Amino acid sequence: MADVTSFTFTPAHSGTTDREFSEITADGKIYCYQGSQEGFSGSNVDKNGNPIENRTPKYLLQLIDDTHIKVESQIGACSANEKFSNPVIYER
Repeated sequence: MADVTSFTFTPAHSGTTDREFSEITADGKIYCYQGSQEGFSGSNVDKNGNPIENRTPKYLLQLIDDTHIKVESQIGACSANEKFSNPVIYER
């Protein structure tokens, strides 16, 4: 069974950070949802053993069309220039 992650956020009605899910369209934009560091069990060091100061998870979403969504979890704060590095595409 896969690990399940859940978090709460206050939905925004503009922009691409923490946007209300019902307002997302297949507009080519990447939407970012900021997680909480509290309870996050990810590593606190990078692949070279260097400490990572901001371990806060973020979740990137992009609605491709009516039945496909691109999703990826990353570490760090949401920014205006989000990019996928290794997304998963889900089909409903």
